[in-house]
Amino acid sequence: MKTTKILFAFILFCNLIYAQPSCNCKENLILLNNALKENYAGYQYKKEGFNGIRLNALFQQLLIKADTKQYQNYNCARLLDAYVTAFEDKHTHLNYLGIGHLARKLSEEAKDSLFNAITEKISINKDSLILNQKNSTNYLEGIYANNRDTCVVFKNTNFLHDYIGVVLNTNKKYWKKGEVMFELKQNQKNQYDYFLYDELHSLESRRDIKVSQMNIDSWKRISSITNSPQKQENLISHNQKYCDSTLYLALPTFDSSYKPTITDFLQRNKQKLRHTPNLILDLRGNGGGSDDTFAELIPYLYTNPIVRQGVKYYCSQNTIENLQDELTEEENLFVRKLITRMKANIGQFIPLHETNELTIKLDTVFLYPTHIYIIVDRYCASSAEEFILIAKQSAKAKILGENTAGCLDFSNVKSYAPKGDIGVTWWNLDYASTISQRLPESPVDKNGIFPDLYLKNDIDWIDQIYQLIADSYK
Repeated sequence: MKTTKILFAFILFCNLIYAQPSCNCKENLILLNNALKENYAGYQYKKEGFNGIRLNALFQQLLIKADTKQYQNYNCARLLDAYVTAFEDKHTHLNYLGIGHLARKLSEEAKDSLFNAITEKISINKDSLILNQKNSTNYLEGIYANNRDTCVVFKNTNFLHDYIGVVLNTNKKYWKKGEVMFELKQNQKNQYDYFLYDELHSLESRRDIKVSQMNIDSWKRISSITNSPQKQENLISHNQKYCDSTLYLALPTFDSSYKPTITDFLQRNKQKLRHTPNLILDLRGNGGGSDDTFAELIPYLYTNPIVRQGVKYYCSQNTIENLQDELTEEENLFVRKLITRMKANIGQFIPLHETNELTIKLDTVFLYPTHIYIIVDRYCASSAEEFILIAKQSAKAKILGENTAGCLDFSNVKSYAPKGDIGVTWWNLDYASTISQRLPESPVDKNGIFPDLYLKNDIDWIDQIYQLIADSYK
């Protein structure tokens, strides 16, 4: 799935500048919940069992906060974002009008006043913080820097975050020491959702970011306030002896624009592929795209019939309107029939196709490559995970790396824009309109797809695969 950039809402600062009516945050939160309930294919599924209890409790907390002065206007969007993020579906997110949109039009004095009013502040002293927490065993706490800022990260738990990054020093014009520049919230996968405020205090929000003892996303640890040992990398060079028996293809995306690259690789290496025993497919960072992009690779993976599970649409008027807007000549007849079925089943699920499963059967099983090594990481999502599920059915393929992102159970993104006065000018919702028929027996989103073999993080992953190839010849 592609990284989502969310611009933090500036909701009617016009109260101070243009004298327009203020945002009623509680009304917007209720409107958002109704939009999810009426359109999002995962709403009922996510509301079951423990997750439902958790989501309902969070919603009640947010309603209480939304009724307070603090969360009217500017900060309301942080509450809406917290609610959508709690559903833990990377295909479902909010889009906002960023505060920077207005800030650029203000005088320097007005900018300073605005940012001072909306930014969370923490009283902090670097030396005393290090002294007080020097015996902490929490591996995330410490001092981190990027090319412009230095922040201290420490545990600060509430319903919006578990950790905060507070400015120690910065060369950004509109930031000051003691202001919260980013937040981390642990999710149900024991990974972290990340909320970073940019130079003009707009928010970039990402889910399941990479954290370690030395890094929080792009932040590098420069001084630890824990006694935890620091991990050292131990890299080895690629085993050149087995390079001639191996082909390598990087697949950083399955966006349709990348399809010609795959086609070119297969055409240029057509003869080699008939005799080369090993093929490495590097999917690291592949957030998805189109299943059609990887279709040409399937014959090389194929060893037996491949079963693909279908999806079901949740029928809503808004989704129908989206489908009508997307109609093309090529899919005109099929989509029109789908729309007709959906209109007769509002509020219900219907299968996209008449059968729940699609079986791929090919006439030929290629002898080579005999071993296909597929590298995956936590950023592999959506159609990349669909490709991995296909590969797992091949006797040739081996999946290596770490668990994938978990972004496949709910898909086919559609858009909802509020109608009327509430929220209409500053937010809209992207939501997944289909649910996989693998559910509930075989979910992917909860933990991602497990690799056949976990690779070590302190040794180059390609080197580890070459070592596997070398061991196979012994």
